[in-house]
Amino acid sequence: IMVRANAAALMAGYSRGYTLETIREAVRSPAPLLRIAAAEGVASLSPETQWRYLLRLLEDDRLAVRNAAYTALLPLVTDAEQADRLRPYLNEYLTTQALTSDFPESLVNTANAHIAMNNIDAAELKLEEALQILPSWVPALLNLADLYRATLRDDQAEPLLRQAIEVAPELPETSYSYALWLTRNNRTEDALRYFQQAADHGQHDQRYGYTLALALNSTGQGEAAVSQLESLLARWPLSDNIAVALVTILRDQGRNEAALKYLEPLLQRNPQNTQLLSLQRQLQRS
Repeated sequence: IMVRANAAALMAGYSRGYTLETIREAVRSPAPLLRIAAAEGVASLSPETQWRYLLRLLEDDRLAVRNAAYTALLPLVTDAEQADRLRPYLNEYLTTQALTSDFPESLVNTANAHIAMNNIDAAELKLEEALQILPSWVPALLNLADLYRATLRDDQAEPLLRQAIEVAPELPETSYSYALWLTRNNRTEDALRYFQQAADHGQHDQRYGYTLALALNSTGQGEAAVSQLESLLARWPLSDNIAVALVTILRDQGRNEAALKYLEPLLQRNPQNTQLLSLQRQLQRS
């Protein structure tokens, strides 16, 4: 069971045909350890698919499984409707986290729950508590910096982000967060270094390499961007985001035949997508 659970959790780093099947079996497994692993392993799937699998785990008979699913769903909340879907499970989650509130991890989990429910003041207090316990706790530094961004205090975020990089330069999240801050503050050339650093340290997560490719393209390095996206697509062949970016950049470079080559598998997966069909017609005319 332990080996199978580890395998299911590691599916977060892959996006292939067997990923979905592995997660589907883990979610329905009678072994709680596998169901917990599924909550981590769904990360490579689309947000819609993650919601579909994780929502059923919120009704699991094991508290640990419910908490794992809730924790995984929190970063996926993007609107009030999704927040309302999680709200019925909030009190149980907060009660569980309160049992270990002397640990910064639990305080950050609590803050994330409050952020998802738009309880910003409560979230900020919990993040500050976490940093009082452990000033070098990277999740608290990054989350508080992001909260400052969301509440129009982005100028206060940079010291937190630089501290996070000093504490854990090997974590892709630290470089990635700082690169985004630099981009927002019109320091794109400086950001490129940190996007590259995040991609180097975070090869298990397509997001870092994907963002690096966009940054390369935005700074006039189109060939490097294409090479980066082609490398990513070889590892995550079912990623629509990577494929769309690759097709778009190739189109902008006037390389329509190459763009069509990558567009074909996209259309096979999304035959009714009007935007992709329109793009196909545009490339064929050109």
